[in-house]
Amino acid sequence: LIKEDADVYRMTKDSQSNKKAKLLFIFRKNILPRNMFKDALIAFKDQTMKTGNSRGKAGGHVQVEQISPNVVALVSPDKFKSRVVYKDGSVSNYYVSNKVKSLIAGYYDRPKLREKSDILKNDKIPCRTTVFTQNFPAKWKMVLPLVETANSLYARFTPEAHAEQFALASKTPQFQIEKTAFSTITVNHNWRTACHVDEGDYRNGYTVVLVAEEGKFDGGFLAYPQFGVAVDVREGDFMLQDPHQYHCNTAITPMTEPYTRLSIILYYRENIQNCV
Repeated sequence: LIKEDADVYRMTKDSQSNKKAKLLFIFRKNILPRNMFKDALIAFKDQTMKTGNSRGKAGGHVQVEQISPNVVALVSPDKFKSRVVYKDGSVSNYYVSNKVKSLIAGYYDRPKLREKSDILKNDKIPCRTTVFTQNFPAKWKMVLPLVETANSLYARFTPEAHAEQFALASKTPQFQIEKTAFSTITVNHNWRTACHVDEGDYRNGYTVVLVAEEGKFDGGFLAYPQFGVAVDVREGDFMLQDPHQYHCNTAITPMTEPYTRLSIILYYRENIQNCV
């Protein structure tokens, strides 16, 4: 369990079977101003309290009790997504995942559900401003100093990787967060994610992981089971990680009621480069 500054690498092999160390994560303790996290709590907390079921594998295997009181069975149990059976015996035409408290801010490379048909018919590029950023401009502005500071730390610790990701993000400035290497923010509220890899993130890039807190809790460590290592990311800490390796969270144990653990993930959606 990592609780202090650390650079952690994983061993890989190239095409000639030569061993090579690749960055798994960089962790720095208490490097970010606490007031920025208080602003993030004000901006994000209320909206993350609303549950959604669009997180797929990160939400874990679908469980009936996490879907709806009207659902009595799953068509595909032990899957990450499933059609459902209702009390009247009817079966849904759509697939759902477990409900989680999570939101997406910034810009995204998938259309709103109600716009999907029109986009497919007219061969449109399905990139958009997220509902949060569009509907809550004042709150969005509150979190930008934190995003910009995290971007500066990304550039400081891994300048080459940042430069590559920043150059890609800059090709579509209308979907770039304030001239940073990021297009998108995911915020999770008191949620223990299942083991997964992040899909759609820039394949050669890294993501930033931050945590904002209220009250007291233990656990919620960001873990990499295949490498036997976990990180205790807390408010004020900075973490830069490879999102393409399997990761998850350990159990979160409340020490006060109520408590809040907001994980704030900053990244670039690779398909946004096609939104021109």
